[in-house]
Amino acid sequence: DNGLGVQGTHPAIAQNYQQGDSCEGRILAENAGQFNPGPRPDLLYAIVNGGYYGHPNPSRDECVYIGGNPTSGNDWPVPQIDGTLAFLDSPKTYGVGLEPDVNWRLPEYSLGNSRSANGIIAYES
Repeated sequence: DNGLGVQGTHPAIAQNYQQGDSCEGRILAENAGQFNPGPRPDLLYAIVNGGYYGHPNPSRDECVYIGGNPTSGNDWPVPQIDGTLAFLDSPKTYGVGLEPDVNWRLPEYSLGNSRSANGIIAYES
């Protein structure tokens, strides 16, 4: 996943959003800045059929960016490529208590900011 550098946004969803609610509507709008989660690290995922990897797609009712914001503490531990453990920051644009999409998958690794994982493929026979 090529993480969000500086600009970007996610759909506005209600604080009482429940899995399966719609988030249809314009994503880029005049007030898009209020939905900008800020710079994000580049992440490496193991792709599985039916998985959701955190980029909202309103046409599939995948509305919650990354892992939501389930608690006021550190959520979602992810190993970094240097062997240390980091936590994915929950988007501050969400109130505490927003759970991730049911099909959301944690990344395998955080590569850090501005390090692209484009083109990595694992073949199995």
